[in-house]
Amino acid sequence: MNLLDAFATVRNCALASAQIRTRHGKSALKAVDKKIQSLMRKKAWRETTRGVAPVHVHDDKFQYPIPEDRVTTALRNLVAATERANRDAFTVPTIVSLMESVEAAKQVLDEIPTNLPQS
Repeated sequence: MNLLDAFATVRNCALASAQIRTRHGKSALKAVDKKIQSLMRKKAWRETTRGVAPVHVHDDKFQYPIPEDRVTTALRNLVAATERANRDAFTVPTIVSLMESVEAAKQVLDEIPTNLPQS
């Protein structure tokens, strides 16, 4: 895992926390977002070819979209796959435990805001 992935994981885990709603949590989120943007700008510089400037060079207000971490993506995929699954293929206890897991995953995903104001 590289530093960018680690910061994205920390950010998405923190979004599900109640502490993110405090004054210190909001300022910590801004600091993490700023670091992620910095790392994404450096990544854009490394990936450019000769003579081509990254898109952020010409716009001071440009913000790269922050990718979801692997855990959040896996939770979203689990919820989607379970909702599409054929219920006849499972036994009753399996369905009950699976649905409890899906409900818990939905709760976590609902707590993660998807449209945060960029700092």
